[in-house]
Amino acid sequence: MDEIQPGQMKFVFEGQPPDVSRILETEIVGVTGVLVTCSYAQQEFFRVGYYVNNYYEDPELAENPPEKPLIDRLTRHILVEKPRVTKFQIQWGEEPLQQQQMVGGFGMGMMN
Repeated sequence: MDEIQPGQMKFVFEGQPPDVSRILETEIVGVTGVLVTCSYAQQEFFRVGYYVNNYYEDPELAENPPEKPLIDRLTRHILVEKPRVTKFQIQWGEEPLQQQQMVGGFGMGMMN
């Protein structure tokens, strides 16, 4: 494989839906987040987070949600138009590490 050149890269990230049996029932409906990080040589250099809202479209269910969530009736909306992006300067090779730069945030500070 050829060496990857610096610049902007685009890719499609696909994954399986979460295993709802591992999520507390009280936390299934509502706002949560998805966090994707990228690392090189055990150094994080990029982080992007998206807010996710799981809700009932049916007005009756939205107003009177069942005690046990009805997974097949929920709608998931990922706020892809407003990602929270953080970039970190890392040691790519032998050159000295430069000061880190924050472009956005997802409720987290800078990494050392």
